[in-house]
Amino acid sequence: MDRYVVFISSTVQDLVDARKAVECSLASAEVFEPRRVENLPAQDGPSRAVCLDEVRTSDAVILIIGQRSLLSKIAETGWKPT
Repeated sequence: MDRYVVFISSTVQDLVDARKAVECSLASAEVFEPRRVENLPAQDGPSRAVCLDEVRTSDAVILIIGQRSLLSKIAETGWKPT
């Protein structure tokens, strides 16, 4: 049976546990193949390019957005989530 590839992404330093929890939940469903950039083999090129390639080739993407990225966006631009 084919599995759906799901790329899981977030800010690197502060949401490690959240990414791992999502990965474990998806893997237990057996219809998903969860991928996180830190589990991929080492590759040449910038990590951003590697991530974007994974996004392009995945069936779905889960973005975990926490306080850190929201607060910096608000501070930089005055943008407020609605």
